[in-house]
Amino acid sequence: MTGHFDIMAVAFGAEGARPMQVAVSDFDGTMYTQRKLIGDILPDIAAWRAAGNMFGIATGRDYQMIMHEVERQGVPFDLIICLNGGLVVDEAGNELHRHYLEDWLVPALVNHEAADASTHIQLSGGATTKVVLRADSWFSKVGIPFDSISLEEALDLTGLGQI
Repeated sequence: MTGHFDIMAVAFGAEGARPMQVAVSDFDGTMYTQRKLIGDILPDIAAWRAAGNMFGIATGRDYQMIMHEVERQGVPFDLIICLNGGLVVDEAGNELHRHYLEDWLVPALVNHEAADASTHIQLSGGATTKVVLRADSWFSKVGIPFDSISLEEALDLTGLGQI
């Protein structure tokens, strides 16, 4: 690899075998800047994986938002760490780890004054994104699929990883 990654590498493997390494890169602001991938990162990722290693992406985005960009850009991966560690999925979309917000937090956050001032409230529960839209929200203009819900519906949601 040519130095494009903020790397967290972990080696593992059977005794006597060449250890596999896992490289995990932050997405926004590291490998993806100014709405495009940096330099020649795709061939570097392919070479890394072809050498028997794994490549992962770490992001604060939810699964649906990162997958929209990963698929659009053609980024190969073995795992994605979403929601700042709240959800980890493999390349097939299988959940490897999930951490939920406590349900009592949902109404507290959705009804918070900061949410009142926002143009939308995004609620992420893993593979789906639900959004309470308000006037002038950019969310409906970016082409990412989501379910539009009412504020009342948002208050009843459980199993969320991020608001």
